[in-house]
Amino acid sequence: MDAQVSLAGRGVASGVTPKGQAVTGVTPAALVEVVASLGTAAGILQVFSPHHCWHLVLVGEGILLAESGDRPLDPFLRKAKDVRPPLPRLAELERLATTADPDRLTVYRAIAEEDESESLRPILQQTLYEVLLAIALETEVSIRWFPNRAIGTLSLPRWRLATLYAGLLPEAQKWRRDLTYVRHPYQRVQLLDSDDTIAQVPLFASVTGGRHRIVEIADRFKQDVFRTALKLDKLAAKRTVAILPLSPSSQTPIPIPETEPTAPTVCVVDDSPLLLQQFAALLEQWGYESLVVRQPQARSPKW
Repeated sequence: MDAQVSLAGRGVASGVTPKGQAVTGVTPAALVEVVASLGTAAGILQVFSPHHCWHLVLVGEGILLAESGDRPLDPFLRKAKDVRPPLPRLAELERLATTADPDRLTVYRAIAEEDESESLRPILQQTLYEVLLAIALETEVSIRWFPNRAIGTLSLPRWRLATLYAGLLPEAQKWRRDLTYVRHPYQRVQLLDSDDTIAQVPLFASVTGGRHRIVEIADRFKQDVFRTALKLDKLAAKRTVAILPLSPSSQTPIPIPETEPTAPTVCVVDDSPLLLQQFAALLEQWGYESLVVRQPQARSPKW
């Protein structure tokens, strides 16, 4: 069983982020501080609550991609299906994401190959907005950090996480202030009054059977998620629909294996342990793999 530590007990926001170890009691604001403490490190930050799990793909303080659940590219693929012009390799992305035990880095590199499409950046932005809003509306989460220097080689747009989070705070405040029945964008909706006029709309009836989250309903209606939540909140007040509570997660967050780095390896040979240590630290800071060998001094061979 993985050991767990509390945020207060280990001072994670001060720079101690144990690899693969669950850190509990992290507020969304503290999560941003944790990311800032990672410096230039690249990897995946696994964020999980009693109801859900997310993956934040990070390089330093920048975020490249966010995923919801254990399957790669959710909600990226859901967003991509409704964007025009479509991504040229969308079918291949769907195939990669749905294969058994997909390699995340391969999937991320496939997204990077879409960099010439004008649709890629808006899809990534919409994906980040949805996932970060869901996290911002949590009271506390737990996190696990999985460093992976190979992620630093991805040619994807980067957004500073602290800036995105600050921009989301007014939106999160609206959710808490203006909604009575809706508390989270991942809640599902159940139709109660099938005689209501809106229940006669086929699309509305198809997404209010208790299976679709509010974020999915918003995408189906192609409208802002808060506007969708506000309308559903009013329907809940009329007892036309019920806003279902979040279900406890039945999945245990899966550890993420580190991908072998693709950076070149530099071999340093010297008889000084101190110099070897200094060279290794410098090379790794520059993004290289280092192989250090202590070579005792010896007489030069005669030729």
